Order: sequence, then C-alpha cells, then structure tokens
Amino acid sequence: MSKQREVIENKPTLTVFAGPNGSGKTTLVEDFSHEADLGIVVNADAIGARLAQKSGQLQANSDQQLQAAIEAEAYRYQLIEQHQSFVTETVMSDQVRWRKFFQTAIEHGFAIHLVFVSTSDPEINVKRVGQRVLAGGHDVPPARVRERYEKVHAFLPEVIGLADVAMIFDNSDPDNPHQILLTKSEKDGDLEPMVSLDAMPSWATRLMR
Repeated sequence: MSKQREVIENKPTLTVFAGPNGSGKTTLVEDFSHEADLGIVVNADAIGARLAQKSGQLQANSDQQLQAAIEAEAYRYQLIEQHQSFVTETVMSDQVRWRKFFQTAIEHGFAIHLVFVSTSDPEINVKRVGQRVLAGGHDVPPARVRERYEKVHAFLPEVIGLADVAMIFDNSDPDNPHQILLTKSEKDGDLEPMVSLDAMPSWATRLMR
C-alpha cells in the first residue's frame, strides 16, 4: 500500500446530518444506522432529553437545552482533538460557529461528509415541529423555525464547498420521504442531480448555479 493511500484511509471522518428543525434529520440518522454502524453520534437534542429525564421532566426546559448545546459542542471539539471519527446532528443555522467548527475539523485532517435534508416550504417544518411537541418532543417557536430555515439554506452552498462528500435530500412528501436530490462524491467535484430538475424544490436547483 502506498503511503498516500494509507494516509487517506486513516483520515478521520466528520459526518454532519444537517437541516432545518422538523426536516427529519433524526429519522435519516436512524435510516443510515440500519445500513452501517455510525459509531459516536453527538446530538444536543438527545443530551437535552437525557437532562430532562434525570429531572423527572417530559421535555427539556430552555436552561437544559442551552446546557445540552454547550455539552454537545464541547464533545465535538474533544473528538476532533482526539482525531476520532464521529457523527453529529444539527440545524447548523449559526454560520459563524459552524464555519469555525468545520475549519477546525479540516485543520485537524478530517474528511467532511455532509448529509443535508430539508423541505420545500418552511411551513411544513413548522407543522411538523408542532406535531412533534404533541408527541412529547421539544418545542421550537414557529418564528425561530422559519428564521433557521432561511439561515441554514443561505449557509448551505458554503458548507457543500467544504465537504468532501455530500448528499442532499428532500423530505417534503410523506409518501416519498427522504428523496435524494443531489450528490457530491469528491472534494472539488460538482453536485450531480439524482432526479430531474423539474422534480427539485427551488432551494435545491439554486445549489447547481
């Protein structure tokens, strides 16, 4: 085996499942985990749920959600320092914080794999978050869902440029969930459509310009 090939194969991987609140990230992580062992998964929502359970609550309150976000971020940076491959699930709406995180991972020799999922309309996300709350999940105010939807879509082209591999999904249609739209298979490669352009939501077609 050549030294170059050995370096590539030993490169740690950061896999990011990202998308607006209510897009179906957690379900997508579960689907991927059925196909392969994802290893360490860092999810602030899961940490928040654990904190709430310890306190005998059904849902994490705002203080626990903040504590969970802080713990998740610290754990992510710890894993980067340890050169440990891992998976994280995030809305990714804070561009400054996540740009710094990706740059740190790249500087530490990580390959970046992006799995992004969204919907064609933020009102779909608002409705799904409401349904999640009724089922016992954590709440996100509708205005914040809409705001994060816009922010993460604005940030998405930059993140795709940083990624070595990317898979872009649409989860608008419950009868055709998690439809793959676009893929990127190499660092400086272009996005390749997996469906006709007519079948893509507008946010996805804009990524190909």
